Amino acid sequence: MTTKPEFRPDQPLDELVESPLNPRKVFVQEHVDELAEDLEKHGMLQPIVARPMNGHLEVVVGAKRRRAALQKNWTTVPVIVREMNDQEVLEAQIVENAKRSDIHPLEQADSYQMLMTKFGLTAEQIAEKVGKSESWVYQQLQLCKLSKSAREALEAGKISASIAVEIARIPVPKLQDQAAKHIAGGGGRRHGFTNEAGKWETAPMSFREAAAYIRTTFHLRLADAPWKIDDAELLPKVGACSECPKRSGNQPALFADIASADVCTDPPCFALKKKAAGKQRLAEAKKSGQRVLSRKEASEVVEETRRGSRWIRHNSGFIDPDSQCYDDPKYRDHRKALGKDAPTPVLAPLKDGSVMELYDAKEVKKALKAKGIKGTSTSTPARREKRKPTPLERKRDFYDALRERVRPLVREAVDRQRMLAMPAKTVPFWRMLVGALSENFEACETVVRERGLKPKASKTSKYVDPTALVKDEANRLKGNELLGLVVDLATDRDLDYRPRREQPDLGVLGTACELFGVDVKGPKAELAKACKAIATQERKASRKKAAAKKKGARKKGAKKTARKKKGARKK
Repeated sequence: MTTKPEFRPDQPLDELVESPLNPRKVFVQEHVDELAEDLEKHGMLQPIVARPMNGHLEVVVGAKRRRAALQKNWTTVPVIVREMNDQEVLEAQIVENAKRSDIHPLEQADSYQMLMTKFGLTAEQIAEKVGKSESWVYQQLQLCKLSKSAREALEAGKISASIAVEIARIPVPKLQDQAAKHIAGGGGRRHGFTNEAGKWETAPMSFREAAAYIRTTFHLRLADAPWKIDDAELLPKVGACSECPKRSGNQPALFADIASADVCTDPPCFALKKKAAGKQRLAEAKKSGQRVLSRKEASEVVEETRRGSRWIRHNSGFIDPDSQCYDDPKYRDHRKALGKDAPTPVLAPLKDGSVMELYDAKEVKKALKAKGIKGTSTSTPARREKRKPTPLERKRDFYDALRERVRPLVREAVDRQRMLAMPAKTVPFWRMLVGALSENFEACETVVRERGLKPKASKTSKYVDPTALVKDEANRLKGNELLGLVVDLATDRDLDYRPRREQPDLGVLGTACELFGVDVKGPKAELAKACKAIATQERKASRKKAAAKKKGARKKGAKKTARKKKGARKK
């Protein structure tokens, strides 16, 4: 559009104005100061590029040089005047800014968006102009879709541009806010740094940590979805997953770093489809006569957590088909071990709307028996009784027996020490500690059995939840009685776990003995004496058995020899 550019070596500075099209809106003052010092020493080596506009000159390239010259009170600057339209101005500014390291990613993204919406350029054309890949341009354009709080976090430097791109690919603004807050806060970590004001700040997550968090929290595998991804009738308003733009395979340039094509990036939509698929499956099951539990029955059988974990309650009468079958010699899960002989699964509706398959424990037992699986696992107690226990197993059994002797002594010591009067304001803390310790199901069962806790009579449910009984007991107790409940839970064998590779000991129970003044030497010596006597009896019985076996072998050999001699005489 332009004629020949005109060079003006002494253009009055007050006739230059900044361009409203310039993507760069923020200039770092420190960088402007550095440039001003360079201008004073070496002069302006590169002229400012401007275009005539409404009686003045609009700066196309060189806005920071203009600011530095104004700071040094210059009156004239070298300028190249060129006729340019808006598109040429914006393209020139974008190319120039791409060479600079201090341009903000949001300003860059906004300029790319303007080229596409206002002037109709494609991502491929923009990539060619700035010398970047098409995938990189698509990812930068995603920054325009950042939520308000995520955008503020990027502007404040709490998250990097690469992390912001990961957040921007989440299509739900509320989830973007959640991700930005979690990542900027360090993901709950404790380490950080001391800022210039001397205050402690939590260090934000690194790019690798943030990317892993986003993919595990907000990216969902469509391969695990309980519906067909090409089913457009499940939720007609949403359509099929196979055609959805939020599926990674439908935008390969944007999701180039995700290997799988079947990844959903919209958790709320995924949850809606999961509920719809669950309702559809339950309706079909009821129609065909398949057993379906009510929501109340399912809550009594399946334990669910806020994080999505779930497991089948102990003694509920049901088995998870995908749980390991310990009676199977090949250690397969129940579904694979039973194969075609597996019973018809019972369906249990869950809180999130999905459906879980269950096997009736009695039917599984019958199916295993019919299939000839009788529990040949070497880890079963029956198999261990047939072999000689190892020294480590003997030691573990010794300390298990010692625990049974010492635990009542610790409980008595806690009851005796009335000087440990518990202030009323600390009672909520101890009850909270009971709630945390009662997450161990086996520990709660032990406490319920030892304390003889009984549930309230219920006409609707026969299931007894030990965890609920322990928590109810904690709400009832006060003072040292509550402390005794905490000690019972903390010193339980199932909660105070020791890996097999470690040497067995009393663990937390030993610490409790020291704290409450319980002497372990006496019970330990008595138990050792009893174990020694048992070991002596076992050795005598073993020798006696070996001698009898040897004597029997001799008699058998003598009879055999006599038969041979008798046969030889007859011949």
